[in-house]
Amino acid sequence: MLSEASENLLFMGLLSNVLKRYANLAFKTNAQNRRTAAENMAKFMSILQNQKPENTLWGRPLAGDRIQQARNVTDIPLERLPDGLSAQPLRDMFGAWCRAVDAEGTSPPSRAHFQPQDVKSTLGRVMIADREEVQSCEIGGGPGWTYRYRLVGTEIVKTFGQDFTGETVEIFHPPLQAMARHQFDTAFVTLGPVAVRISSVVDYLVYDYEKLVLPVRSSAGGPVDQAVVATSQINTRAPR
Repeated sequence: MLSEASENLLFMGLLSNVLKRYANLAFKTNAQNRRTAAENMAKFMSILQNQKPENTLWGRPLAGDRIQQARNVTDIPLERLPDGLSAQPLRDMFGAWCRAVDAEGTSPPSRAHFQPQDVKSTLGRVMIADREEVQSCEIGGGPGWTYRYRLVGTEIVKTFGQDFTGETVEIFHPPLQAMARHQFDTAFVTLGPVAVRISSVVDYLVYDYEKLVLPVRSSAGGPVDQAVVATSQINTRAPR
């Protein structure tokens, strides 16, 4: 008898083959047949969803339940910015942050001068996190602090498969939580930008992307209490 995990893999493999057959039919035939193929595929998916084995995983699990993914992180030194960034949208964001520093005459700048939504090339790929003091030191990382996501861009939600607006970094599984916390901590300690290049294996594919963390003040003359985070995917590839 197959184990539950083996049954799930076999089930998903059969599903993949059937979907490929319908996809090939859809692209090789005329418009009427494409509509028929699409209708048949919808019916087939409905049957599968009504007959799927109990406990089968459909879609990705929630952030805190995911197992560790193979992930490689490379720091991009501050002195290499912006040229060290491959992604032009992140160069644009870094340039806007630097112009805000010059305009306000202080670093990090305040949100009064630095408006990430004005950087059109990064729309949908931006997060804003608040640095919050906590009463307990039970949360890992820097004692007494956590980071809560005030805003999560729509493209990040799609990529991640979950909207974590309003959540703290503790929503993530421990390795991802530690990575995010370290990047936030570094930005708030150095009061400067943090840039990294990340390769992460998700669903059997390698996603190469860059990430820029920029400390800011929510109000002019106030403390450094927020971080603007922008990400940009560079490449998607099969594992070597």
